Amino acid sequence: MVNQKQVKFSLEEAIARRSSLASGQIVTLATGVFDILHIEHLRFLRRAKQQGDILFVGIERDRRVRQLKGRGRPVNSEMHRAQVISALKSVDCVFLLPDDMEDQAGRERVIQKLKPDIYAVSANTPYLQEKEKIIKKFAGQLRVVHQHNPNISTTKIITAKRNHRRRVRSANI
Repeated sequence: MVNQKQVKFSLEEAIARRSSLASGQIVTLATGVFDILHIEHLRFLRRAKQQGDILFVGIERDRRVRQLKGRGRPVNSEMHRAQVISALKSVDCVFLLPDDMEDQAGRERVIQKLKPDIYAVSANTPYLQEKEKIIKKFAGQLRVVHQHNPNISTTKIITAKRNHRRRVRSANI
């Protein structure tokens, strides 16, 4: 039986939750931005959950999202994104990733401290080979659980919305 779902706002709180789990439970970690939640996010998280007993989801901080995605992102704040992801049935624990995720040492520290058995990623995840090397270093497995669908993404949703507004404005001129 899975313990009560919890939103953890720091890595340290997530680590404490991890250490409270019964031995033998398989812990899966998935990380991401999850800015405007869409069907591909839901599919990815559902498949990540299928890899183990407990699914931890690390949410990228707003500063890191701006670094990765550019000006105007994220659309939704880190706290909003964490609360939305925590509402999903497939997710057991949500935490905000630390600020030092832009370098390998920061990514390694998360894996070392959280000790997931499985690191679930999508086929188009950045740093795929590095993530695999890190998770193996700490006796876990990297699993590609979701294939990239180039037709659906938060960036495409934002672009479509902007294009729609431009068309409406020019039609009203």
